Amino acid sequence: MSAPFVAGAAAAPPELQEIQKFGSGVERSGGRGIDLVGDYAAVTNTVGTAVDFAHRTESGSWETQTVSAPASGTQFGEAIVFDDDARHAFVSAPHAQSIYVYERSGANDWSLQRTLEAPPKPKRVSNYGSADRNFAEALDFADGRLAVGVPNATVDGKPHAGFVFTVDWDGSGEPRWTPRIPEQVISKSVTGQSVALQGDRLAVSAVQNREDHLGVSQANVGGLYLWDLASGTEPRFRSMPKEDQKVCISNVGGGPAFGLSLSFFDERLVVGSPSEVNYTADSAAEGCTPAAVERGETTQGAVYVFDAALNQLGGKLTPPATSMSFGNSTAVDGSTLYAYAEHDPVYAGEVHAYDLDSLTLSGTGDANGRQYVAPVRTYSASDATQDQMFGSHAFGQGLRADSGRLLVGSTETGSAYLFAQAVTPEPEPTDPPDPEPTDPEPEPTAPPEPEPEPTEPEEPTDDGAVPSDEQPAGTSNARQQDLAGTGAGVPLALGAAGVIAALAGGSLLMLRRKRAQQD
Repeated sequence: MSAPFVAGAAAAPPELQEIQKFGSGVERSGGRGIDLVGDYAAVTNTVGTAVDFAHRTESGSWETQTVSAPASGTQFGEAIVFDDDARHAFVSAPHAQSIYVYERSGANDWSLQRTLEAPPKPKRVSNYGSADRNFAEALDFADGRLAVGVPNATVDGKPHAGFVFTVDWDGSGEPRWTPRIPEQVISKSVTGQSVALQGDRLAVSAVQNREDHLGVSQANVGGLYLWDLASGTEPRFRSMPKEDQKVCISNVGGGPAFGLSLSFFDERLVVGSPSEVNYTADSAAEGCTPAAVERGETTQGAVYVFDAALNQLGGKLTPPATSMSFGNSTAVDGSTLYAYAEHDPVYAGEVHAYDLDSLTLSGTGDANGRQYVAPVRTYSASDATQDQMFGSHAFGQGLRADSGRLLVGSTETGSAYLFAQAVTPEPEPTDPPDPEPTDPEPEPTAPPEPEPEPTEPEEPTDDGAVPSDEQPAGTSNARQQDLAGTGAGVPLALGAAGVIAALAGGSLLMLRRKRAQQD
């Protein structure tokens, strides 16, 4: 879920600092699923084992309750999402074809309320992925409705076509499951790998959609669906925009992954395309090389903005020089856009913050259909390490933002990091010291009686007044509040290194990218 966008609501993204770390620290385990709503955060402590629910107390500290998986071997914690007011939390367990629903009582007391088991397969669906083990790999919630991605389902006999359920949820009674399957499905498109809800709009990724592009047959360009759930009509669909002719395209490997991350704001939709490679050289032979990336002439990844009809608004946003995997994860909070990026050879990962008001959402961008806006701020982990990929997620779900806070998953190190605005305590008032006493002025005395006979005048005398000492000024000392803390965590089993090859004009560009593979 993303906070509503209000144009001009903030002049610039707020300055945040890392205040809390959650997760087990076991790589590819803790931090796999994350969500953030108001004063509540949820983080997978260990996939298959436990989830942490955290709450900000009145003192500003974060208290955590850890809940254990109801059953073993379920991939418990693959995805997590709160409802609108963090009264309920939905935790997926794909290997059990289930979603566990937790209910909060009090400030942070969570208990298992019920289990939502996968409904009978719709008529057109023959399985929920390999051995029916890919149910609910992606979740989102908005306005009383839950979206459930089933990206590897076989639909109309087409393997890995995928689809999405929506579930009407009011916290009581039986939920109503509705399959959202387009009339024509796309084989191996893994539709439903990422999902986003806002009101009656449902965005669904199809990151492995293939189309001919730039002379390459069946290039893996990606795509997305946009449903109007109120109308009951067929969803709109679009693939990666093709106006930019300087993109390294291949039919080998993962492709641009257009649609991997999805974030609504206002009536618009932010879409990440983290693996598309954009060059500036005269030819692909020059631009699609590692050397071109090192020189800052070529970058990997872009972020697009679309309206409610999936028309592109402005040029696509490209990252700072030498960046890779830009847009792997995105999040929107108010007028702030957060987007992931990384750099060779460290791959520690970073999160850029942009002011949405600074983007040009009209026209078509430059000659290549691009726009570059410098990020206002960039965040990284306080304990950044090689290959940490802070904010990256195999399914584009590595960032969550709400109420001026940012939660960043770091599955390669099994953690999640919470950022918030720095709090400067008010100085404690101090009473000014009492002024030092001063000598009182002498009482006036009568002038001396004149002598009867004139004499020489006496020298005038001073009245003896003594000036007061200056009063010392009061002082005050501001106390510094320590907001840093650590959270416990446990494990998660996904993620393996991979290589994306982008082939254009006979030139091979090898750009390293880690992709998570499910065990």
